[in-house]
Amino acid sequence: MAFTGPGANQPPAGSPTSSLGGVPSGAVMFFNLANCPSGWTEYTAARGRTVVGTPSGGTNTGTTGTALTDLANRTITDVPAHSHSVNPPATATDSQGAHTHSGGAAGGMDTSGSGSAPTVVTTTGSAGAHTHTVDIAAFNSASTGVASVDVTMPYIQLRACSKD
Repeated sequence: MAFTGPGANQPPAGSPTSSLGGVPSGAVMFFNLANCPSGWTEYTAARGRTVVGTPSGGTNTGTTGTALTDLANRTITDVPAHSHSVNPPATATDSQGAHTHSGGAAGGMDTSGSGSAPTVVTTTGSAGAHTHTVDIAAFNSASTGVASVDVTMPYIQLRACSKD
């Protein structure tokens, strides 16, 4: 809809948009319409793309990558095989007061240092304060890399139009 008020591209006085002073030529806006309104042309460079501001010294209207198709997802399907190194920090806790411990296989703790479970070192007695230190040995995760990863940013499709 073209404005017919006083001056070029001015809305009628008293209308909800009269304080906008008109829309300048070259402005880009999004519309929930099948076609651009009269006086506007579709901004086709925005089709299937996320629009970001031009950085200082950057290329205005520059594009990179392949535009999305209708309701498309982006996936990475060639994830190279890899593993992750994990080295949890040792933890120590202090206990105040009398109590006893049972260890070994029946108690669920490996105090032998064989590596089949966390190594538990205890200094204990039936009375008094003592310390428990747990140190889980460093390990690597299993190797993986065959899965597909969806990296699609959530988006909504609207018609981008530029003011003539």
